[in-house]
Amino acid sequence: MKPAATLLLVAALIHVFASDVAAEVSDKMPAKSLVFAWAFACIFVTAVAWSYRRWAGGLATLLVALPTYAILSELADPFVGPAIRREQGLVYVAAAITAAAGIILGSVYGNLSRRRRIRMLDFDQKKTPPGAAR
Repeated sequence: MKPAATLLLVAALIHVFASDVAAEVSDKMPAKSLVFAWAFACIFVTAVAWSYRRWAGGLATLLVALPTYAILSELADPFVGPAIRREQGLVYVAAAITAAAGIILGSVYGNLSRRRRIRMLDFDQKKTPPGAAR
């Protein structure tokens, strides 16, 4: 067989038998239950930190956003992402998006509760008549 014909045959066989990579990618990703637990932890930690102090909220948001970004970037990867979605399902994607939304919702809730608490303290101080014992 001529080299050109051999090369053409090999290229045709590769084209015919080419398929998606059948690699196990889920063994390197956290389980669905851990991602859901991480989502609820993100909501709780950011809400508590933001309601305590703004600097603590910013630090907590940064710390919980890094692992969440890692999970979402793996899902968005054009090579590994479809395999993860195929193996884990849409529930895994929903859990990862919930973790990202939880960071935002926890931050907003914590900041609003802090503002409300400060506003109530200011209101209580304004109600006290001058000269009265505090």
